[in-house]
Amino acid sequence: MKYKSIVITGASTGLGRQLALEFAKTGGTLHLIARSKDALNQLVSEIENQGGKAFAYPIDITQTDEFVALLKSIDEKDPVDLAIANAGWAGKLSYPSETNIDVAKTIADLNFKAAIITLETLAKGMVERKRGHLVGVSSVAGFRGLPGSAIYSASKAGFTTYLEALRFSTKPRRVYVTDIRPGFVYTPLTAKNNHPMPFIISVQYAGHLMFNAIIQRKRRFTFPWQMAIVGAIMRNLPYFVWDWVGEQFRERAVSGIKGKPTSPKT
Repeated sequence: MKYKSIVITGASTGLGRQLALEFAKTGGTLHLIARSKDALNQLVSEIENQGGKAFAYPIDITQTDEFVALLKSIDEKDPVDLAIANAGWAGKLSYPSETNIDVAKTIADLNFKAAIITLETLAKGMVERKRGHLVGVSSVAGFRGLPGSAIYSASKAGFTTYLEALRFSTKPRRVYVTDIRPGFVYTPLTAKNNHPMPFIISVQYAGHLMFNAIIQRKRRFTFPWQMAIVGAIMRNLPYFVWDWVGEQFRERAVSGIKGKPTSPKT
């Protein structure tokens, strides 16, 4: 499948930016969505300088009415055949805290609500045209409830379940669904973490892996491979074992410890 019109949310930085650079090499038109106007414009210039074609749409995707109107406008002008719901935020919860409710609302609105709206809005045209690919960037954090990441884990678990169910509805209409579950990737977001991030990889390597998974139309893709194994183990641990594991990392997760990696795999 050659993608002619591609939408990527959260495109201004991290995995979204890297995916944009990867797909810019394929000749398709990129519609890049994020809040940062300057970062998006810089990315568009970089893509155009390399011979690609891209457009920037600075918008807050949690503003539902405006966001849906934008997606419909893009799809009408340039029918979308690849939509990547990538935008997300981990936030930080602490106890006790006066900010947890605001953090929880932002995470839920961005990671779950806006991600689903992205795919549902663009799925309509794809199903009618009987052509398309819907991609959701979830996380290994969705495998189990992680200490210190209650809302983030919940949002990713919900999104993963949504993607799994969505596949049954769209595949008969020749619209494919891919659920991508990254482990730790070294981005400006994770660079602020002060806890250990095992098997962390560079954003360039992550983007390459994700690109390959998408063009191969994989149903599910967890990376790096070490985290795929860890995730499978986590998912199948009995509750009493997971409760014990969670207790071992509870204090680290809530209070934070030093351990930021300096040399991710490239």
